[in-house]
Amino acid sequence: MAFTRSIVKNTTENMNNKRETGDFWIKCGYEALVPETETTPEQQVIVSFPFDIDIEKMPELNVTTSEGWVNQLNCARNKLRMDILELASELQPGETRELNLKVFIFRKTGKDKLSMNKDNPFARKDSLVK
Repeated sequence: MAFTRSIVKNTTENMNNKRETGDFWIKCGYEALVPETETTPEQQVIVSFPFDIDIEKMPELNVTTSEGWVNQLNCARNKLRMDILELASELQPGETRELNLKVFIFRKTGKDKLSMNKDNPFARKDSLVK
């Protein structure tokens, strides 16, 4: 029970902490039309995830001196971030721009976790006492 209280307390504290925010964000979603009413004109909005991605606060990936496709991939990821930041810096406050990127969803494959019920080849087979 104490563990549950701790999670709730930490979650509440995290929600109440004011996050520092950058000026440049990525919104992932789709456009929708808000119909005209008596008091407001018709307008286009972006229906996006509850939280946008702050690209200024996103850390760059480490690139080592070793060769290989992983380093090339990380260089390309860092360049993509910098290219987006460069485009974003040209926007006027409140302006949006659609990018020529794709959105992918994926599920991590994960690693096989050892089950406590499986036979452990390293487990002691004999008694601890003689």
